[in-house]
Amino acid sequence: MIKLPDKQITILLLPSRVYNESILELTRLISEKEKTLLYFTLSKPVSTLMSFMDQAGISIKDILFVDAITKQVLKTPPDLKNVVFLSSPSALTEISVTLSKILEKDGGKFKTTIFDSFSTVLAYKSAEDVIKFLHFISAKFRVLGRKAVFVFLEEESNESLLRQLNLFADEIVRVKENE
Repeated sequence: MIKLPDKQITILLLPSRVYNESILELTRLISEKEKTLLYFTLSKPVSTLMSFMDQAGISIKDILFVDAITKQVLKTPPDLKNVVFLSSPSALTEISVTLSKILEKDGGKFKTTIFDSFSTVLAYKSAEDVIKFLHFISAKFRVLGRKAVFVFLEEESNESLLRQLNLFADEIVRVKENE
C-alpha cells in the first residue's frame, strides 16, 4: 500500500515487479482525494493506461492526460477529449511549456500532477539533465502552490541520483514489494 505524504514534491520509487499495480493505486488515491488529476505519461501510451485504469475501476473523466509516447509511433494520434499529445519523453522543453500552459489556465483545478515515469526519460537524457529539469519544474510547483509526484523505478535509481533528488524533494518514498 502506498502511503503518500502530504508534501508538495514527492519522489516515488517503485520496484518494477509492482509498478503497474502501484501506479493504479497511486492514481486512485490521488483522484479520489483531489477529484481531478493531471497525469503525464512518459512510459506508456495513453490508450494502454486508460485501459488499465478502466479495468481497475478508476474513473478517467476528471483526469487530464499528457502523453509523451503515442506520437513516437503514430504520426496522427487519436483525437481524445482529455489528452494532450507531446512528441517524446525526451522533449523536456515541450513538457515544461505544456505543464506551464495547463497550470496557468486551469484556475487551480489540478492540485496534484503525476509524472510516470522519469526512469523512461533517463533512457533519453543524462541524469544531470533530468535533475536540472526536475529542479526547475519543482520550483514551478512550489511557486504555484501545487503538488507533484515524480515516479522512478527503484532499479533505475542509483544512490547518486537519489542524493541529488533529495536536495529539492520534500520526501522520497520507497514502495516495498510486499506492501
